[in-house]
Amino acid sequence: MGAEMTTDGESAAESEHWAAGVEYDGRRFAGWQRQNDQLTVQGVVEQALSQVAAQPVAIAAAGRTDAGVHACGQVISFSSEARRNADNWIKGCNGILRRAGYGVSLSWIRPVAPAFHARFSATARRYLYVLEPADHPRGLNRGLVTSAGHLDVEAMTRATRYFVGEQDFSALRGSGCQSSTPWRCVHFARLHRAGRYLVFDVQANAFLLHMVRNMVGALLAIGSDRLPAERLPELIAGRDRRCLPATAAPDGLYLADVSYGSGLPERCIPNKPVQPLPPILAALGGLDAFV
Repeated sequence: MGAEMTTDGESAAESEHWAAGVEYDGRRFAGWQRQNDQLTVQGVVEQALSQVAAQPVAIAAAGRTDAGVHACGQVISFSSEARRNADNWIKGCNGILRRAGYGVSLSWIRPVAPAFHARFSATARRYLYVLEPADHPRGLNRGLVTSAGHLDVEAMTRATRYFVGEQDFSALRGSGCQSSTPWRCVHFARLHRAGRYLVFDVQANAFLLHMVRNMVGALLAIGSDRLPAERLPELIAGRDRRCLPATAAPDGLYLADVSYGSGLPERCIPNKPVQPLPPILAALGGLDAFV
């Protein structure tokens, strides 16, 4: 299809369509989603892209993370009539973000089909939650992990299997969730040892508001002997949020990866890079360290 014609007969530029990976330290932000009078990740990324494009750029994201939540594998999509190549976008956007000191950067960018949408084309999201089960947590980890003291890891590991599968997760749904259904399909939920850290690794087709943090809240109660692991299925089936433990802090939660394995070329990202682990776990390599 050719370029559209403007009212004066000149051809209008066609939009180019892009997907990009975004990583960020969430400690300074009031969450992902743009808000009036609040510093948000979406807001600063859109500002940077708009400066590079010399025209407004609006972005869609695979997931809307809460205040204080981090990402090493967030995915965005956007369209722009500005003629910029991948190198222009990466260098220009990251230069602006680095000078502003936001702790945000684009990790990669790829051209995609017009039908691609970071949120609606996604088939799975994967989160990591990093716990530090130690009596004397490291001060430099503040905001990057959740300190938990000593935990019964065996009991927590038994409990993770109760999250897996397609079920009604109303009992793990935060108040204010706007999803039309509480049903989600959890592909896997597991615990990993990583040096001094314990990592909860969970993937689902999508998540409800605070769902991962509420899962961790339940695991922490089980690990500290405040809740028997075997009661978890009953509590989830009861669909009453008030019957489960408090929501875990956002500290230590990372959006780690987003999958686009639908099999439809127009909804995939060509040569999408393998996502790295959060910096605090980077010595282990990439996400394949936890496969």
